[in-house]
Amino acid sequence: MTSVSLRRKHKLTGKKVWPYLFLIPFFVIYLSFNFYPLIYSFVISLTQWDGFTEPVFVGLSNFVNIFTDDPYFLKSIGNTLLFMLFNAPFVLIGGLILATMLNSKLIRGRFRSQCFSAGYISALSHHTGSHRRIIHAAI
Repeated sequence: MTSVSLRRKHKLTGKKVWPYLFLIPFFVIYLSFNFYPLIYSFVISLTQWDGFTEPVFVGLSNFVNIFTDDPYFLKSIGNTLLFMLFNAPFVLIGGLILATMLNSKLIRGRFRSQCFSAGYISALSHHTGSHRRIIHAAI
């Protein structure tokens, strides 16, 4: 093989490979923080474990107990569905109305900054309060 053919082959594969090489760190982080906890939580659900002692494998009996013995499971699923059915439309519609108001030409400037600063101020006050409780926990 000549150096020209090697150069051509490298350029063709190099252009196609680089985007995938840049995506590798994203997928490593994504899989380690999302896929691994999902699998691990399923493995833990197959055990009888209180978090302090050694887990004991019980198989699917936890799921059988939920569907057959737990009287609150179906009620909690129903409450979750009702909450989702009645809460989600109001949040979406309210957010769209607020976004339209903030983007209109009539309400620019002070009202817009006040709406956004409310979120920052509440987050800041919660953040400082949490640190105060952590620092002075021994008192």
